[in-house]
Amino acid sequence: MNHIFIDNLRRLRADKKLTQEQAALRLGVSAQSVSRWECGTTMPDIMLLPELARLYGVTVDDLFRQRPSAYDNYAQRLTAMFSESRNPDDFAIAVSEFEKLRHSGNETPNDLRMEGILHQYMAIHCILRAVTLFDESIEYARRLSDSITLWKARRQKAYFLSRIGRGDETIREQLDAIETGTANSQEWILLVAAYLYNNDVQAAYDWFLQAAQHFPEEAMLFVFGGDACRKLGRTEEAFQHWDQALKLDGTLRDAKLSKAAYYDELGLYTEAYNLWCEIIEDLKRAGYESEIAYPLAQAEKCKEKLHIH
Repeated sequence: MNHIFIDNLRRLRADKKLTQEQAALRLGVSAQSVSRWECGTTMPDIMLLPELARLYGVTVDDLFRQRPSAYDNYAQRLTAMFSESRNPDDFAIAVSEFEKLRHSGNETPNDLRMEGILHQYMAIHCILRAVTLFDESIEYARRLSDSITLWKARRQKAYFLSRIGRGDETIREQLDAIETGTANSQEWILLVAAYLYNNDVQAAYDWFLQAAQHFPEEAMLFVFGGDACRKLGRTEEAFQHWDQALKLDGTLRDAKLSKAAYYDELGLYTEAYNLWCEIIEDLKRAGYESEIAYPLAQAEKCKEKLHIH
C-alpha cells in the first residue's frame, strides 16, 4: 500500500473538515470503505480517484504526491496548475470546472475571484504569445521578401500594442526611421496608422498630409488619411481620401469598409447598404466566406432601417 496516498487521504479529508461519514456520503460509498482506505486495508476503485480528487480540491496526481495543498475545490486547484503551466489545455479544463460550479449553485465569491485570476493569467499568456507570433511573422516575411505580409503584420502588431497601452513604442520606432531618412512609404503609412491607433488623431492627420506629398500613389495611405478625417469630423475630405484610395486600387476593401461604416454613422443607410452589399460580393468572389458575416450583419441592419423586405 502507498503510504503517501494513505496519509494524503487522511490529511486532505481533515483539511476539508469532513468526517469519514460525510466524505463517504459525497462519494456514494460506505463510511467503512473510507475507513479501510485510510487504514491501508483496501484501495479505492481506480474509477473513483477523480471524484476523490475533486472532493479534496486536488488532482489525481496530487493524491500520490508528498503533502499536496488542499484547495477549496477542484476548479481552484486547476487554476493553480494553469498558473504554473500556462498550457491552454489546462485553462480550458479549469474553465469547464468553474462552469460546473456555477451550474451547481455552489460557487462562492472566492471562486469568482479565482476564476478572474484564471482569466487574468490566460490574458497575459495570450498577450505575450500574440507579440511573439507577430514578431515571428515579421521576421519570416522579411526573409521571404514577402512585403505584403510584412507590412500587414507590422500594422497589426502596432494596433495590438496600442490596445495594451504600448502604442508609443511603434510611434517612436517610426519617427526614428523617418528622422534618419531610411523610411520608405510603408514606414510613413505605419506612422500614420500608429498615431490613429493611439487616438492621437491630429498627429495622424498632420503626418498623413506630409506623407501624401511624398507618396501620392500609395492607396493604403489615403485609407488612413480618410480614417483620420472621419475622426476629426472632416466628412467631405474623408470621402475624398477614400475615393482616392479606390481610384489607386479598386480592390482595396479597407477603403470600402471605412466608407460603409461612415455612411452608417451619418445615417446614409441607402449608400451604406449598397456598399455593404458590394463588399459582400467582393468577399464571395475572393472566396472569403467566413469574412462575410460582419458586412452581412451590417447590411441587414441597414435593411431594417430602410424597411427593405
